[in-house]
Amino acid sequence: YTYFKMKQYGEAATAFRRFVGAEKKATVQRSDAMVRLGDCYFVTKDNTQAVKWYDDAVKAGADDRDYALFQKGVCQGLERQFPEKIATLKNLLIAQPDSRYSADAKFQLGETYVATDKDIEALGFYDQVIKQHTNSPHVRQSMLQAAEIHKRKGDSNKAIEQLKAIISKYPTVDESRDALVALENIYVEQGRVSEYETYLRSL
Repeated sequence: YTYFKMKQYGEAATAFRRFVGAEKKATVQRSDAMVRLGDCYFVTKDNTQAVKWYDDAVKAGADDRDYALFQKGVCQGLERQFPEKIATLKNLLIAQPDSRYSADAKFQLGETYVATDKDIEALGFYDQVIKQHTNSPHVRQSMLQAAEIHKRKGDSNKAIEQLKAIISKYPTVDESRDALVALENIYVEQGRVSEYETYLRSL
């Protein structure tokens, strides 16, 4: 753990592997060491080894197995193993629906479905983030992605409604900039510039 805290991940991984090999009994410390091994490999971008150790930690009954499952899914995504990532994150949501990683998992599922051209499935998970996790830092991006999907589906009115909701919920310039740009693009594409200008004056 000292090596890990000092960010000496190579040395930490060696020490954790040694401990896991020596500690044959299933203990909290052994399963926690497996999670930390996953973290060491994740930080050093060895995603294959990270997946292996996160998976071992889950099977060993680690206390924070929801974290291990989430990280395993992230690593699978980084390796472009999208079906595996989707399965892992869905397993997390089934096993621990109230996990503190559930909003993160749902957002990642939305992003993964967008990356694999499955907009309807993506929209379902973005909507869950928006409605079920109102304080999540992923809400604004989920709303933006949902608006983009509505636009791609040809439902500009829904996209406009979603973008205006973002601007209302996040009134600071930095937070609403992307929504304002997307909204302007839709109005310009539809030749409704005067409507956009009227809306801006109302803010």
